[in-house]
Amino acid sequence: MPDNIAMFDALGVRSCRAASQKMPLASLNHADTISRLHLAEALSYRALAEDNRHAA
Repeated sequence: MPDNIAMFDALGVRSCRAASQKMPLASLNHADTISRLHLAEALSYRALAEDNRHAA
């Protein structure tokens, strides 16, 4: 694994698992792993949701 990638701490792992059970984080397209593209997609949806919430 590259040295410049941050890893989740224990609470981060638990939080990510809990969130993924309550809402889809990104379309994985039947992938076995979450890639950086999946994460970028999830973060972009979150940013869009934040923008929409502030506009309402």
